[in-house]
Order: sequence, then C-alpha cells, then structure tokens
Amino acid sequence: MQPSTSSFQPPPRWTPPEVLFGLGDAAISELVDVFLANTGRYLAHMEELLARADFAGVKTQAHKIKGGACQMGASSMTGLCLQIEDSALTASPSDLRRLIDQLRSAFTDVGIDMAAFSGVEQ
Repeated sequence: MQPSTSSFQPPPRWTPPEVLFGLGDAAISELVDVFLANTGRYLAHMEELLARADFAGVKTQAHKIKGGACQMGASSMTGLCLQIEDSALTASPSDLRRLIDQLRSAFTDVGIDMAAFSGVEQ
C-alpha cells in the first residue's frame, strides 16, 4: 500500500546521532569537521581509483566512507556506499560513476546539514 502523499515525509538528509546531543559544541564541531574532511578525501580517492579502473580500490573506499557515515547518522550515504560495495566488482564503470555521483551529492547535502547543526564552516 502506498503512503498518502499528504502524510508522506521524505527521510531527512541527515539525522544527528543521539550521542552528539550529549557533547559540547567544540566536540561536535570537531567530529563534524573530521568526518567532512576524511570523507572528502575518501571520495576524491574513490574517483581517482575509478578513473584507473581499480574497482577493488573503489570498493575499499566505499567501505571506509560507509563506516563514518553510519556512525555519524548519514543513512543516505550509508545506503549508497552499500550499493557501491555490492556492485564495485561487477557493475559497469558508468554505473559506478552514477553511484559515486549520487554519493558525492548526498555528501554535499549531509555536509550542509551537519554544518548548520554544528556551526562548522563548509
């Protein structure tokens, strides 16, 4: 059964994990900053690996990003990383490119939400 369009709410781009609410502003800002910096590097490296047709490396980077995204409550990113991990060794490069582009877009959205929550400049 389809949900009524009047009551259906899309999932949030980012739901802060409950553990963040017990931390001070400085700790939250540091965690968000580290997540954003590391994930940006991992994504850039994933794109380099795809360009070199290193699909096992793409899978490894997706796994790294998935761990941080899961811990930080970025479920949209976690789901995309799972798809990349599951298909990295069997999908076409163009399909992987599409998934990585979606992951980059989700990362941008999550980064905006995290920055607004924590006060970190993006």
